[in-house]
Amino acid sequence: MLEQLTALLAASLGGGGAAILVLLTLGPLLTRKVSPHWRYWAWAVVAVSLMAYPILGPVLGALFPAPIQLDVPQMVAHGAYDRYNAYHLDNQRIVEAGAGGAGGTNTYMGGEPMWYSHHVHYTDRQGREVSIRDNDYLRTVTVEGVTSYTVHWTGVIYGAYRGVAVLFLLWMAAGYGLGRRRLLRWSTPAGEEDLAALERARQETGCRKKASLYRCPKAGSPLLLGFAHPVILLPETLQEGGREAALAHELIHLKRRDTGYLLLLTCVRCIHWFNPLVWNMVRTARRDMELCCDDDLLAGRDQEARRAYGRAILDQMTAGKGGRTGLTTGFTGDRGGIFLRFRAIMDTTPKRRGRLLLASASILILLAGGLVSCAPAAAESSGGALELSGADAGPGEMLPLEERFESYNRERGRSLPVSRGEWAGEVRYRFADQEQGVEVLVGLSPGKGDPFPAEVLFQRRSFGFDMPVLPLAQGGVEGSASLSLADLTGDGVPELVYIWGGGGTGAWEDNCRVFDLSTGEEYPILLDPELMLSQVRAERLERREDHLIYQVTGPGGQSGEAALWCPESDQEPEGGPALGQISLIRMNETGDALEWTASLTLEGPPVLYGNSLGELTAVLEFSPSLRAFTAAPPWGMVLYPLE
Repeated sequence: MLEQLTALLAASLGGGGAAILVLLTLGPLLTRKVSPHWRYWAWAVVAVSLMAYPILGPVLGALFPAPIQLDVPQMVAHGAYDRYNAYHLDNQRIVEAGAGGAGGTNTYMGGEPMWYSHHVHYTDRQGREVSIRDNDYLRTVTVEGVTSYTVHWTGVIYGAYRGVAVLFLLWMAAGYGLGRRRLLRWSTPAGEEDLAALERARQETGCRKKASLYRCPKAGSPLLLGFAHPVILLPETLQEGGREAALAHELIHLKRRDTGYLLLLTCVRCIHWFNPLVWNMVRTARRDMELCCDDDLLAGRDQEARRAYGRAILDQMTAGKGGRTGLTTGFTGDRGGIFLRFRAIMDTTPKRRGRLLLASASILILLAGGLVSCAPAAAESSGGALELSGADAGPGEMLPLEERFESYNRERGRSLPVSRGEWAGEVRYRFADQEQGVEVLVGLSPGKGDPFPAEVLFQRRSFGFDMPVLPLAQGGVEGSASLSLADLTGDGVPELVYIWGGGGTGAWEDNCRVFDLSTGEEYPILLDPELMLSQVRAERLERREDHLIYQVTGPGGQSGEAALWCPESDQEPEGGPALGQISLIRMNETGDALEWTASLTLEGPPVLYGNSLGELTAVLEFSPSLRAFTAAPPWGMVLYPLE
């Protein structure tokens, strides 16, 4: 859904919006020299492109990258449902719910109806019963009766957009259908004089299309409605003086197929209902449609005929616009449109048809559709731009680091061996695993606080990313980092794991980035601490000297006593369990999984670094459907009792 949403925004707010602004600016400037026909067809080109680009945008964007790239907010792009990868491995079998039932309802075991695109039930390695339900909007994971929820914001936003668009379409269709039925119910067939006037108007305009003619007291002014079976309605009060002009006007609309033009504009407005420029375009295009109709009808007429036509329009203005909808034409219109029509009616100066201008505008409109594209924004590092421990950020100070190589390789047994050399005339640190054919070339930071550019090479493929902390930096308040290879997804190909931490602000938080070496795709780390905390209970037992003693029950049901240092002079905590200032991500002992650890404390004071009841732990498992790593239960807990 993310591709459809970004293509829609790029077409509506990017290229389409730019084209509308250009036409709105050029239209009034060229009114006296060029006929309105070029604007009429230019609006049609804009409307068609606005309807086509949300579908063709992803294809054209892949062939011709847009010069302007807009970032999609992370809350939209993050956690998007991937219907093509939403599978789960159950005992070496791919299990997917089959489609069935009415209305698109999927069915699962036993024919149980469900509203999920995928429903999986399996037993994991620890013998736990796991049930996963996933659709475009919500993912639920139930492990041993405990359910967690993940909202797919892309699906929610796109679903809300589609819901409003459908409501607009239904509103317009219902308004047109009910209005047509009401008008025809009150209508009576036209008399002989009206039919004779219709035949004279048909000969005058050259319109060969057939249309039924009725008199209707509910019609505020003459109008044309219908597509396959068009109908012209005349008000009961319309007299002979304005009847011929009104019939000729509506026959010109019929000849030009303007009801189909209005249908196109209505559909575009319903699809792009969120864009005010599109609403302005539809209003302006309707005015230009009326100007084109008047121009065709009055071509070659003298001033007297033009005055008579203007008086006929003026006579109908006071009757209102009863019966008119977005899908019907009308002999009159709003006051602003009438003023423009009067000025155009009395203007007899020769005007160009604007064919060359239309061709140029059409090319520019089609090109503008691919001018802007939207892509997910790169996730920002919460650790910020960090420097090497104990060293200035200048390149000259970072070079003498050979003494760190030996300790780095010894302390990080699973990390990539590192060496220093020159590539393309510049100093690079090379982290390489010869057996698996992985190389990571890291350049020096160009300035203080800047990240270190890294290029990853694997099987003749390459991709790059920025490192806030160089993996050679170990310890110190400026940060530490490690670079490792591990098969975390179970596909037989190792992933590149980059973990770094930051300090110096009274807190310590690890950040982790995991890359698929085959594609360069980055797998996000999705943590839900609130879900874990919701299963932790802390009951205060007593005070022992400078410590508060609590009975703590963990997310897995484990229970024990923990002590929190809090002198009597300090304010005591009053809130429930909370995460402390320490959050760490590490590889496990066997080097095939990530582990997350966070300090457990209480809400409210005292807020002291390292003052905690214990630790909460979880294993980060890869979710194929989310294409991300999530904290998987059972979660562990380690308590700090009073010694």
